[in-house]
Amino acid sequence: MNETLVSIIVPCSKVDRYAEECVTKCLNELEYKNFEILIIPDKYFGELDHIKDPRLKIVESGKVAPGKKRNIGMSLAKGEVFAFIDSDAYPKSNWLNEALKVLQDADIVGGPAITPEEDSERQKASGYVYSSIFMGGLSKRFAKKSSKIEEVDMIHSVNCIAKRGIIESVGGWDERYWPGEDTLLCGLLRKKGIKLYHDDELIVYHHRRPLYIPHLKQVSRFGLYRGFLVKKYGKEFFRPIYFLPMIFVIYLIFGAISFTFSTILFKIFVATLISYLIILFFVTMKEVNERNLILMVFSGILLTHIVYGIQEIKGLIFGVEV
Repeated sequence: MNETLVSIIVPCSKVDRYAEECVTKCLNELEYKNFEILIIPDKYFGELDHIKDPRLKIVESGKVAPGKKRNIGMSLAKGEVFAFIDSDAYPKSNWLNEALKVLQDADIVGGPAITPEEDSERQKASGYVYSSIFMGGLSKRFAKKSSKIEEVDMIHSVNCIAKRGIIESVGGWDERYWPGEDTLLCGLLRKKGIKLYHDDELIVYHHRRPLYIPHLKQVSRFGLYRGFLVKKYGKEFFRPIYFLPMIFVIYLIFGAISFTFSTILFKIFVATLISYLIILFFVTMKEVNERNLILMVFSGILLTHIVYGIQEIKGLIFGVEV
């Protein structure tokens, strides 16, 4: 596949410093050179005019959802392969080489989005939260866990590469929802019988939302749409591990009120909660390299579970406004 033209599609609301970094690193550092890059902001004000590389194309989309921007990119792309990356991320130099190797035997592949070394302490803390084993199956999307390629049920949009025609075969990216459009896409692809693969060597570096408020706002939307998609589309989007935070929140609520009707139950609740917190703390100590971030990450994981779980309940009961 050495002669394959790849279309890198980058949706963004505006061309900020992260978006410019994404573009310049793609153009200057990717080892595979046969690509075009389409960056799709709401409006363009000449921020990239100093870049003269003919591979760069800028397409204004107006204020629309990221799914719509990706569909616009696909409709204009000339490549045989579409490589999707978010504007606040940038790829490892072998990104396209690795993807094309996997796509010899697959239709679509994703990989981890790792926190860059240059991120701030609070951004790194957010990255540690996402990559913790306490995030369950989500953690492999945010850290390199091994060097294997495996079939998965979900590829996130920040690092998603597919042969032309695969995403179009299920109607493209959903243009109504954000976030959640990648979850919906993957569910439709699985339903169609298309296998999704995760390659730990297919790496992008993704700038995080810093702890606490920006991170938790992002998490709240993830939880809301996870609950909503199960409510709207059913079992295809239900994975028990994703709903452990909701169970945890329900456990906290019933445990907290158990003292009103049973002292024994309340003591069991307190004992199990303390056990959870102790295990969480020691796991955090093991996973976090920067000692000064341990307490921040510990509290970040706890708050992430609570916020995500509450929003899952809200999404299941009330849905979302489109």
